[in-house]
Amino acid sequence: MTRHELYKTFQRVFPIDKLKDMKLEEYTNVNDKNTFCYWVESRTEDLGSIWGGAAYKFGIFKFDVVPEKENGKYKHDDKYSWKSNLGNTAEEAYAKVLGAICNIANYSKNGDYDKIDALKDIVWPSFKWKVAFLYSDEKLLPIYKREIFLEPLSKHFGMKDFRKKSDYELINSILSHKGDKDIYDFSDNLLEIVKGKGTSKNDINEVSEDVDVKNYDFDADPDKPFIDKDEFLHIVELLKRFKNIILQ
Repeated sequence: MTRHELYKTFQRVFPIDKLKDMKLEEYTNVNDKNTFCYWVESRTEDLGSIWGGAAYKFGIFKFDVVPEKENGKYKHDDKYSWKSNLGNTAEEAYAKVLGAICNIANYSKNGDYDKIDALKDIVWPSFKWKVAFLYSDEKLLPIYKREIFLEPLSKHFGMKDFRKKSDYELINSILSHKGDKDIYDFSDNLLEIVKGKGTSKNDINEVSEDVDVKNYDFDADPDKPFIDKDEFLHIVELLKRFKNIILQ
């Protein structure tokens, strides 16, 4: 399947006019590869990666291990955890998240990208712009992380005061250099530029070949990292395959 075909497949699975009716369990669930969040992060990874970071990037998520710590930033019940600014219950939080997802998708489809910039503190920016791309008719950039990619690329192309610009201003400026290239070929070239410059503060400069990860049992670890098992295994596989990688 080509990346253009994968884009169309996502559109068929999650048509924009049906988003408003999406249930919480269709948005996030445990061990379910058909949820919206799983599709955006994992099944459409070839349309730009948002791997890394906590599941709070989605605003709300269903967990299989009860969070050990709860502070002012996060809340949880017996099934879901969410950013505390979104409400006191999972239902309240999801209502805000779903409203944001619908707005992002419609703003993107209509080309109102500056309005996407204005949507803050509900989902993480990388997730926000990935959703925006998936409803943009492939008119946006399938690269989503500001500090790791968008800022270094803006600097590469000579943009002044790029740190003061909005996310969309960076994206739009970078897209002005696309010419008639296919959007995915262009994004591949951009990623190579960043990797070649080594500008990411999240570079892993050297991963020892002596590190033994094969005997680690995620399920048996009482102090397991607070991320999804599939995400953890994906990161481990990357570390085993590459000495120099940029975490996406």
